[in-house]
Amino acid sequence: PLRPWDERLQELKEYKAEHGNCDVTRRQGPTKSLGIWVETQRNARKKGKLSEERIKKLDDIGSWGTTLGTPPGGWDTRQHVEIEVN
Repeated sequence: PLRPWDERLQELKEYKAEHGNCDVTRRQGPTKSLGIWVETQRNARKKGKLSEERIKKLDDIGSWGTTLGTPPGGWDTRQHVEIEVN
C-alpha cells in the first residue's frame, strides 16, 4: 500500500500529465490541498529538511521546485542581464 506521501506524489504526477506543469494552485478548488502539499515540499527542501530520496522522486517529475514566475533555482540564483539604453 502507498504511504500518504507517495499518494500525494502520485497526485502531482497526474496533475502534471493533465496540465503539463507542477504549478498547482493553493487557492480554492480541487487542487488546493495538493498545492499546499507541493509548497510544503518546496519549503522543506529549502530548509534542508526533505530527504534525498524524496527530492529525487520529485525531481524525476520535473519542475516541481519552482513556482509560476520564479526562475529555476529561485530569484537569488538568476542571472542579471544589463540592458544598454540608447
